[in-house]
Amino acid sequence: MTIVMRGGQIGGGDSPQDNVPTQPPRNNPVPSPNVLTESDGSQDEGIDLPEGQEPDFPVTELARLDEMINRPRWVVPVLPKGELEVLLDASINLCKIGLDTRSEVCQRFFRDGLTISFTKILTDEAVSGWKFEIHRCIMKNCEHLIQLCVLKLNQDCLPILELLAMVLNPNSKFHTFNGTRPSESVPTGSQLPDEEIFARPADLRTPKNVASASTNIKPITLSFGKRGLVRMGSRLGITSLDELLLDDVSSNIDIIELTLNINAGQEHGNGWLVDLINKFGNLGGFNLLLERFQSDNAITVPVIAALIRPFGMCHDLLTVHTIEKFFMPIVEIVPSFLDNLTDEELKKEAKNETKNDALSGIVKALKFLAAKVPNQETTVKNLETFRLKMILRLLQISSFNGKMNALNEVNKVIASVSYYTHRHANPEEEDWLTAERVAEWIKENKVLQIVLRDSLHQPQYVEKLEKILRFVIKEKSLTLEDLDDIWAAQSGKHEAIVKNVHDLLAKLAWDFTPEQLDHLFECFQTSWTNASKKQREKLLELIRRLAEDDKDGVMAHKVLNLLWSLAHSNDVPTDIMDQALTAHVKILDYSCSQDRDSQKTHWLDRCVEELKN
Repeated sequence: MTIVMRGGQIGGGDSPQDNVPTQPPRNNPVPSPNVLTESDGSQDEGIDLPEGQEPDFPVTELARLDEMINRPRWVVPVLPKGELEVLLDASINLCKIGLDTRSEVCQRFFRDGLTISFTKILTDEAVSGWKFEIHRCIMKNCEHLIQLCVLKLNQDCLPILELLAMVLNPNSKFHTFNGTRPSESVPTGSQLPDEEIFARPADLRTPKNVASASTNIKPITLSFGKRGLVRMGSRLGITSLDELLLDDVSSNIDIIELTLNINAGQEHGNGWLVDLINKFGNLGGFNLLLERFQSDNAITVPVIAALIRPFGMCHDLLTVHTIEKFFMPIVEIVPSFLDNLTDEELKKEAKNETKNDALSGIVKALKFLAAKVPNQETTVKNLETFRLKMILRLLQISSFNGKMNALNEVNKVIASVSYYTHRHANPEEEDWLTAERVAEWIKENKVLQIVLRDSLHQPQYVEKLEKILRFVIKEKSLTLEDLDDIWAAQSGKHEAIVKNVHDLLAKLAWDFTPEQLDHLFECFQTSWTNASKKQREKLLELIRRLAEDDKDGVMAHKVLNLLWSLAHSNDVPTDIMDQALTAHVKILDYSCSQDRDSQKTHWLDRCVEELKN
């Protein structure tokens, strides 16, 4: 009977004790750490399969695996000679003779069973409840997967490349739990030169000076405006940065960028992950990777992203020699390739992106790799600049979906520079791309004006714009011309656009300087002159909202004066005048200001003066 590992679904309520083998192995001892179970790498010869005939594949084992991994209380058979290992070995053998693509069953295993199995055993919450022997067996299966990935590396097989990223992700549950395991390829105390290995454990004696997650929640939150309408910590119930990273859609925090830097500060050697990287290199994986980029065969943006992403994630473990030999040539090749894409090609790539951030993700991964090499500050700076250039191109040429993706990237850049501004205590450690430079880039390239051109009827689009505006306000780079452009974007437009822009201004006005607020009120008065009755009603509603929740009375004072002035306009109809005065009275009645009584007295005196005259 096959020995299996059991695991409950996330949040399923199973205790850790439930997620362990239910019986001991039968004649299947846990393999020795020094024994590899895959084939020796020799190629089978003399295979002549008739056209149209599929090669043999263990379909019975595949059926059993599919049934086990799809149960409510799923099971993944990871022990020696279990279904997963048998299927991996069969796949490896077919890949060696180039027949895996002729087996639909094998391809289905790649897409479904293989992906689901490794997703569960590498990322599920149940990982922390399994015994060491189970983790050792998972590690052996990971070694089989690495061999399969190397065999498929030059075939642009996206499901396999995604698995490579998963198995080399230092932040997976599996690698986090086993982060302190010693490396076998680079034993503790060994003096192996960089030229003989591809990766080495992180030096635990000199962890990088990265601030703890909890200390950075506040600065990240503050970067979105003093009024805290996007106070992500309280809104999402977040207590640590790690939790924030899980909600990328809501927060626009860059998961790859921040997790890489947090991981760099963990006091883990990641010995097992080092062993997997070295196995990848010893099997010729890095040579194949470089050859793929240097070949004349066509390559797409998603494939580039899938090839680079795994090593951007584990860059901190790669030796400098490995990066210099295999990745620095790629750092030169890829930006040139992307820069030469025509607008139509770039638009097509952006439209076809499934993960929304392939283009930017490529540049970020290259940046992390280049930064590991001494004296590459100029290269890193050029990559940062190139990333902004690609984002700008996408903003200028894309349809709604592409522009939304580009806005997400702008906000990730904003979030990351805000994070690093607070992270660095030593000015010498600062990255080239700072909040000041990003604000200058937004201004010089008229990013706000590009974003204001269209799609303002979409609330989710305006939410992205709001985050950019909050950053610009925080950096004190919002100009009066920018305010004019924001106001003009809704003038005479569809009701949905008017509503969204008015909502936006009602949120942002609290962070405006006195000069900006005065200018906004001038915009109101100018629009009032030529506005229709319906437009005046909308304008009155916006003006009234600005006075809500004003505890200091400054905003309310401005609004009350404006309403009084508008109500006394010569051309205002009686019903609009009544609405203005009604809003005026409502503000006085519901004022939160501490001096509201004196405020009421002041306006009563104004009314008396009006009657006298």
